[in-house]
Amino acid sequence: GHERCGAVKATLDATKAPAPAPAAGHAAEAHHSHIPALVKEIEPAIWAAKGRTGPELDACIESNVEHSAGQITSRSDIIRQFVADGKVQIVGGVYDLDTGRVNWLSSVPQSAYVRVRR
Repeated sequence: GHERCGAVKATLDATKAPAPAPAAGHAAEAHHSHIPALVKEIEPAIWAAKGRTGPELDACIESNVEHSAGQITSRSDIIRQFVADGKVQIVGGVYDLDTGRVNWLSSVPQSAYVRVRR
């Protein structure tokens, strides 16, 4: 993930706002058809971040990284097997856009972590 993530912020904002009226016309629907799918992927991380300390957006970004790490192993039999065999680890982090540094998250379950081992 990265700080100030627009997709996470938009999803966070969407969870706070009343549902919008459907867009008029097929062109508007086609142009934005990817947004509901993106929100659906990020929304569980937003709810999981509730109650965390610190700035809300930062907590949601970290939660999204953790959620994404878990999704990698749940959606890929190959990666899940490589993790189980100790061949790879999934490592979660948040990229700082200002400094270029990555804040590695220890909260990502070790069973879900990706680092290539040879």
